Amino acid sequence: MDSLNSELQILVSQLGMDLELSKSDAINSAGFLDQLKIQLAERVLDLLKNDHTRLFNILYRIDVKEEFVNEALKTTFLNEAADNLAELIIQRQIQKIRTRQNYSSQNINNQGND
Repeated sequence: MDSLNSELQILVSQLGMDLELSKSDAINSAGFLDQLKIQLAERVLDLLKNDHTRLFNILYRIDVKEEFVNEALKTTFLNEAADNLAELIIQRQIQKIRTRQNYSSQNINNQGND
C-alpha cells in the first residue's frame, strides 16, 4: 500500500505541474483515483474547448500515444472525450512512474553488486 501511495503522490505532483491541477490531501482515500480523474477531465474539457494547441502539447510532453489520443477523440461528446483523455493521461503517468521506480531499484541493486 505504501508503494501505491508513493505512486499516487508522484502522479499528483506530475499532473499538477503539467495541467495546473490542485494538489489533494486525500491520497489515502479509497476513491482518490476517481476524484483525480474527475478533476483532470474537467481541466482537459476546458482545454478542449479553449486551447487545443496547449492540450496537444501537454499530451505530447506526457507521451500519450497519438493513436490512443485519436481513438479517445472519436466521440461526438466533448465530456466523453475529456474523460477518455484523462484516463489515458493517468495510465501513462502511472506507467512512467513504475518504469522509473523499476530502473531506480535496478540501479541500486547493480551498485550493490560492484
